[in-house]
Amino acid sequence: MKVLPFLLLTSVATPLPAAACLPPWEEPERDGLDLVEVAGGRAKVVFENARVRVLEVNVAPGERTGVHRHGEHLVVFLAPVEGQNIGVDGRPVPVRFESGAVHWGDPITHDTVNTGAAATRNLIIELK
Repeated sequence: MKVLPFLLLTSVATPLPAAACLPPWEEPERDGLDLVEVAGGRAKVVFENARVRVLEVNVAPGERTGVHRHGEHLVVFLAPVEGQNIGVDGRPVPVRFESGAVHWGDPITHDTVNTGAAATRNLIIELK
């Protein structure tokens, strides 16, 4: 029996579902709801390429980010968070995460208020 010294892998292209062919969401920088712009010094871009944008967000107790929006995104909590997300309907939704937690977020427009006793620190990874 002959043994091949390597294995060649190939893939077959499959059509994408219709939802995957939709145009990309409008960049927040173009609609005035970019977190970096509305949050002042509380948010900064720490990495960006054609696929993702990574923001570092620090919010002191009692402060808020300002109304902003995200497309699909991940949040990595670098410090415990106790706060509220306030949607465009004005309804507050309590949020609480421990340091080290990772949270998936669907597209959203909201304001975030730190209702805890300590500053929050997190990374937001926005998919493009």
